[in-house]
Amino acid sequence: MKVRVVGSVVVVAAALSVATMAQRGARQRVTPGQECPPGTTETRPGNCQAPEFPPPSIVDYRPKSTLVTTEHQVPKSKFPSIDIHGHPPSLTTAASIEAVVSEMDKLNLRVLVSADNSSGDRLTRAVQAINASPHKDRFRVLAGINFSNVGPGWGPPAVAQLEADLKAGAGSIDGRDAKALDYTVDLGVGQRARPGWLPWRANG
Repeated sequence: MKVRVVGSVVVVAAALSVATMAQRGARQRVTPGQECPPGTTETRPGNCQAPEFPPPSIVDYRPKSTLVTTEHQVPKSKFPSIDIHGHPPSLTTAASIEAVVSEMDKLNLRVLVSADNSSGDRLTRAVQAINASPHKDRFRVLAGINFSNVGPGWGPPAVAQLEADLKAGAGSIDGRDAKALDYTVDLGVGQRARPGWLPWRANG
């Protein structure tokens, strides 16, 4: 029983020491290879220190702009424009396409490139719906590549899927090649490519 009491006292004393150090941002020396006490971090070699102030919370972040300038609203583009990286709602139905075109017209947006990393059936349905609409010249759909399962054997199926997506109409209108709009990847990196050209070989 005495040992347990003594052990409890030691633990409590250590906790109070760390709490006091955390409140004051005090430093504590440690030997090489020794970990810093809980609530502290190594700020210098051999020196552990707790934050001097409590860490801020993102929910309490209230930034205030100090910019002072004349406000100039631009609700509509002066000239017909192109959104080269857009994320519109689903373009697989006539109704959704009409809704998106209506909003595009308000902005004087002539062409929207859908960069939703589409592939397979989803891409095919979008391309078919766009080509069947009276607005097929207003959209391009970029094909995406799924990198989530990269590893041995990943290359050939990925290239085959990309080839299938291009044949399905990715980056084209009615099967006509779209210049420099052949594919994109889900890493946020776009790639200009000659129509029909693939960046990976089947053994990649």
